[in-house]
Amino acid sequence: MSKQLPKPQEGPQTLFVSQPPEIPLIFYGGAAGGGKSWSLLAYLLRFVDCPHFYAVCFRKSLKQLERALFREAKELYRPLITDSNGKYIGKAKINDSAGNYKVTFPSGAVIEFSYLTCEKDAIDNFQGAELTAAIYDEFTHFDEASFNYIRTRMRSKSKYPSFTRCSMNPHPNHFVKSKYVEPFLVSDPNNPLYGVIDKNLNGKLRYYLFDRGQIVSSWDKSYLENEYPNRAIRSYTVIGSSLTDNKKMLEINSDYADDLEANDPANAAMLLDGNWNYQPAANGFWDRKTIQEISSKELPNGIVWCRAYDKASTEPSKENSSYDPDYTASCKVGKDRDGNLYYAGDYICDEFGEDLMRFRKKPGPRDELIRKQAEYDTPNVTIIFAKDPAQAGAYEFEQSAKKLQQEGFIVKADPMPSNKSKYKRFEPFCAASHNGYVYFVADTFSRKDLDYIYLELENFDGDKNNGYKDDVLDAISSGTSYILRERTIKPFSLPDCSTVTTAYTKHKSSIQ
Repeated sequence: MSKQLPKPQEGPQTLFVSQPPEIPLIFYGGAAGGGKSWSLLAYLLRFVDCPHFYAVCFRKSLKQLERALFREAKELYRPLITDSNGKYIGKAKINDSAGNYKVTFPSGAVIEFSYLTCEKDAIDNFQGAELTAAIYDEFTHFDEASFNYIRTRMRSKSKYPSFTRCSMNPHPNHFVKSKYVEPFLVSDPNNPLYGVIDKNLNGKLRYYLFDRGQIVSSWDKSYLENEYPNRAIRSYTVIGSSLTDNKKMLEINSDYADDLEANDPANAAMLLDGNWNYQPAANGFWDRKTIQEISSKELPNGIVWCRAYDKASTEPSKENSSYDPDYTASCKVGKDRDGNLYYAGDYICDEFGEDLMRFRKKPGPRDELIRKQAEYDTPNVTIIFAKDPAQAGAYEFEQSAKKLQQEGFIVKADPMPSNKSKYKRFEPFCAASHNGYVYFVADTFSRKDLDYIYLELENFDGDKNNGYKDDVLDAISSGTSYILRERTIKPFSLPDCSTVTTAYTKHKSSIQ
């Protein structure tokens, strides 16, 4: 383009905009107000000289596009594609008809703007597409399945390699933290910046690959090459930004920092400081503050135990374009003689030493892992499966139960009908928690698993789980439903009748 391109501000903006397209994946952002959206749009201008360049900029909803990203794009791009009379140059055009937002540059390069609510949108709207660039604004609003599907569309005839760029604010529950951002965070708990992106690592390449659907990453590329020979090693980086990096915005909106500070402490830590370890407030149905953690040494005698399952039967598969299927999940649930409820893990491990709190396997391998877990639990732990009221569900339950019963295990159905709403099924657990009857046996879980369970439960809003699965929640609901109906008998002592005088004892004495 012959016109003067806008210049980024010194610091993270300049670092981000200067990154080469050969880096396939870059995450950019941290605190609110860091100029992330502008940076994404400015970055794309480096490549619009190519007529085959095709980028799509995503926001979660159409309204978000209209009110934010596309509006900013028009302001930034229009002066670059029109002459002094305001007429478009060459093939340039801005299409702003509802639902069809697009900027075409004089060369014929296209930047499109699209909503992406779920994986279905990705498949329906982009099957067969060939993208040079996928741009995500507010990346933590998107689910992993949608992201992974769009990755399969990254190919084009452009002279530039295909790439993905994502702007984001922190969210401790989003998959991007655990899978990509974690190594870039300040990891010392004693450091005031603990949980914030370490600026000393800004722009440093980290290498990764996928192994059995899981991401394996390292700072050392040669390590991955040695451990995984003949595998494609990819690279990505993370660049952190903060409010103070966007001096231009602060000049216009001097009170913005105070507005962020006015949030509750958790949100202020996320928005103002860019802290990825903040904990959002619970959605209202369940809060971890209502339960107590104990160790297995504190468990009373006489607990009746069950292990409840929420079963799934799909593995991640490119063939069915579903990269994020449900998990088979379980939880061990017990009740003592006083009616207190106990939730434990005690999981078997896979070949990598990872606890099988949840896993994704097809029915055969899945049922074998359930059998191994039952052996580990012993027959004293009743196995609970949900039972669909339909004929196929009843048959599946009978077949699953029969195999385990033949080996001496007790298998029962969740007494709560599976066609009840998730909220109704979850309600007894919530009630018990708020009444102070719930204890989690912390040393029977890995800390990582236990923290995940708390986050999954807290993110359930009565209808959906806000980006989280609800497999563990369903297992806990089933286990609670069963164990609340199970009888436990309190111990009692028979009275000592040896010194009590009765007509019978008098008669016995007289005949002696």
